[in-house]
Amino acid sequence: MTQTNKPSALGRLQDKIATNGKTQLKAISEVKERNSLVSAVNESSLDIDLITPNPFQPRKVFDHEKIIELAEAIKENGLIQPIAVRAVDDGYQIIAGERRFRACKYLGHTSIQAVIFNADDEATAMMAISENIDREDLSDYEVGQAIQNISHLFEKKTELSRYTGKTRSDIYRYLAFNDLPDWLKGRLNGNPILINRNNAQLLVSFFKEADYVESKHKEHVVSALNMIEENALTQTLLLPKIRRLIRDAETPRRQSDNVVSKKYALKGKNVGGFSFDDNKVVIKLNSELITDDVATSIYQMVADALAELEMGSDN
Repeated sequence: MTQTNKPSALGRLQDKIATNGKTQLKAISEVKERNSLVSAVNESSLDIDLITPNPFQPRKVFDHEKIIELAEAIKENGLIQPIAVRAVDDGYQIIAGERRFRACKYLGHTSIQAVIFNADDEATAMMAISENIDREDLSDYEVGQAIQNISHLFEKKTELSRYTGKTRSDIYRYLAFNDLPDWLKGRLNGNPILINRNNAQLLVSFFKEADYVESKHKEHVVSALNMIEENALTQTLLLPKIRRLIRDAETPRRQSDNVVSKKYALKGKNVGGFSFDDNKVVIKLNSELITDDVATSIYQMVADALAELEMGSDN
């Protein structure tokens, strides 16, 4: 019987690195087609301390464990694909390959192989989004920030949609992140997965409503967002929950200061409870432990009490 050797985790990671390298080259090629100013100068081994991150990098949070995993792969097989950089006044700035850069720094490398490009801010932003936009682990907020960085380069949203591979309606949802208040964008910088693009668009519309007053209602928005972070609320229910919190705060439910609450026990076991306040009387019993005769007696007792009240009101 012939056994098929499955690739090791390290091998799979190396394949992924190679794929990402091809993605980087494809991204650079796409941008070069749109911007004639982009051109490779040369490939060189650069002092790693002279290199700074890409300010247009879509990714806000880097998974440290994945950086370590990548570092182990580079340690085993070397850097398969050089990073892409551009020259700046005080050194070099990454265009693509920041995770490889971070992995090499983690390993203590003093230099890194890089291809140096002539590229302006616009080309750098476009290369960054071309390389990263389809990554599965990139949040909606990070994609939205990347799209915002290049949106001014396109006259029409249809052109931006075609370049990024996103639908036109999704482009508007992604761009909605930019219209959120600064305090919320600050939270997203620390937790990019806090809200998705649908909620970004819904919240922008909600904040523009005439009835919304930030000084009064922000605390309820924050409470709902906290519930999202704690996995106590789903993305779908975010806005309904915010509206519910605001409504309950502005029209609190009436509740007696003198609530009566009792528990029922049968053979030492709790079988239900009784509560009474200004609004209602509630009797809850475990039906598995209550016979039909007892249930009928309780029903009849309540019916008789209501009949007596009705008779009293007629006198």
